[in-house]
Amino acid sequence: DMDLRVTYKGMWFQMVNGRGYGGTLHTTNETSSSLTVSFYGSGITVLGYVPLGTAPINVHYTIDDDEATAQDRAVPGSGINIIDMPFYAASGLPLQQHTLAMNVTSGAGSRLFMYDCFVVDKSAGGSQTSSSLPTSSSHSNQASGRGMSGGQIAGVVVGSVLGTVFLAFFF
Repeated sequence: DMDLRVTYKGMWFQMVNGRGYGGTLHTTNETSSSLTVSFYGSGITVLGYVPLGTAPINVHYTIDDDEATAQDRAVPGSGINIIDMPFYAASGLPLQQHTLAMNVTSGAGSRLFMYDCFVVDKSAGGSQTSSSLPTSSSHSNQASGRGMSGGQIAGVVVGSVLGTVFLAFFF
């Protein structure tokens, strides 16, 4: 979500999240917010984070401005947070430069649309050799759900609270 090949339009915010690839997610609550990303490959998957909430969020996806193959996909409502959910996938593309466009069409406002990263298939035959944007070997740890453990999160929270109390008491 921090790659320079991603161009954002509308109101997008970067959210720090230890479970996100690179420790961040990009989020919007504004219908009509959009983004484009340029990639070289034969396929792409958009991974995102589904926060609590019941209202679906609808997103329009196109590859290379081809409306004939465009898809409207909904991020479903959920009673739990879901990490690294595939929001969209395109495969079987010619191995070349492509542009993916995503446009939030409805449902934002009451819930946040949160995307994490793109996984690009760079194979000509459709095998599972993939890399993320940006290319990094650390993505496999994040995508498999191995972020910060509950103990690490608790340690960060307790340390932050104690540090705040210390600063408030002495300053």
